[in-house]
Amino acid sequence: MDTLMCQSATVRARIAGVLLFTALTAAAQTTPARPSWRRIGSAAIDLALASPATGPVSRVWFSPDGSRLFALTAAGRVFESADLETWSPAADPAQPPALADTAGARLPAAGARLYPQDSRSAFALGAHLYRTADAGVSWTNLTAYGDASVIGSGQHDLAVSPRDPDLLIVANDHGVWRSVDGGLSWSGLNQALPNLPVRRILATPVGLAGTRVAADGVGLLELQPGSGADPLGTGQDARDKRHLCGPLRALPAGRHAGDQDERDRVAGEAVRAERRGLRERRAEQDPLGAEPIGQIPGAERGRRPGKAGNRQAHAHGGRAQPTTAVKNSAPTLNSTPLATDPAIVDQVSARSIGLRAA
Repeated sequence: MDTLMCQSATVRARIAGVLLFTALTAAAQTTPARPSWRRIGSAAIDLALASPATGPVSRVWFSPDGSRLFALTAAGRVFESADLETWSPAADPAQPPALADTAGARLPAAGARLYPQDSRSAFALGAHLYRTADAGVSWTNLTAYGDASVIGSGQHDLAVSPRDPDLLIVANDHGVWRSVDGGLSWSGLNQALPNLPVRRILATPVGLAGTRVAADGVGLLELQPGSGADPLGTGQDARDKRHLCGPLRALPAGRHAGDQDERDRVAGEAVRAERRGLRERRAEQDPLGAEPIGQIPGAERGRRPGKAGNRQAHAHGGRAQPTTAVKNSAPTLNSTPLATDPAIVDQVSARSIGLRAA
C-alpha cells in the first residue's frame, strides 16, 4: 500500500512539473518581443535657409547668468542647451522675461515688437530682425536676404545673452537661430532639437526613394537614401548622432509619397543621370571616344594593328591601308561627323567594341 501511494505521489509531481513547464513556455511565447529601434534621420529640414530648420518655436530666453538657453516649442515642450549645440528636456527651466511695452516707440515696421537694450540701442522683431543705435531714428535690417529672411518667416521671439550683447537668439516658425556677431551672420540650432511635428509616415524606403513623412506646417518631407542611420542606445554623444543623421528634404507640392509613378520617375532620372556621368567620364579619359568605323583600332595612337588590322591587310594585297589619326574631333562615319545623340554614340561604341573583339 505504501509503495502504491509513493508511486501515485511521484506521478502527480511529474504531471505538475509538466504542466508548469507548459504554462511557462506558453507565457514566454505569448509575450511580445521588445522592438529594436534605430535612428533613420534627424528632426531637421533642408529649406534652403541659413542652416537646416525644424518645427516652430514660440519663445527663447537665457538663464539669469547666461549659462543656459531655453526654448519653448509650439507643442508646449521646453528644452534647454548649455553649449548651444545639443538640447535636452528642461527639468527646472527659468521663467522667461516679460515682453516690453512698445506703446509710443519708434518701430521699423508696423506690428514689430521692441527689445530695448539701453537708452539708445534696441532690437525690433517683425517680419525681420532690426537694430537701432540712435533710439529708433534709423534701423538696420539684420535678417534680410533679397525679399526674404535668411532665417525663415514667422518671427516670434528674441533673446540677447547677458554675457555677450552680440550673441542673439531668434525663435520663429522654422526653429531656433543664432548670431554671434550682432546679426551679421546666422546659423541654426535645430539639428539636435527634437521639434519636428510629424503627423504621418507615408512611405518607407523603396529603391531610390527614401522615407517620406507629412509634417504640420511644412508638407511632404523625404529623408534621402544614404543620409545616415544610427542605432539608438549606443552610448554615442548626441552631437555625433546629429552628424550621422542628415536633414529631411521638402518635396514640391503635388508629389504624393505613395505614388509609385513618382518613384519610378525619380528612379529613372537617377539612372539617366548616372549614364550621362559615365559617358562624360569616358569622354574625359578618351577624347577620341570610339575609333572611326573602318579604321584600324589603335592606329592613331601608334599601336600595332591587331587581328582586325591583319584581316584588312590581307584584303588589300598584304598591305595595311594607311590611316590618318583624327584628334580632338568627334568620331566619324564615312567622313561625316556623327551626331551627339547618346543613342548613336552608344551604337558606334558597340560597333567599335565588335571590331576590337573580332
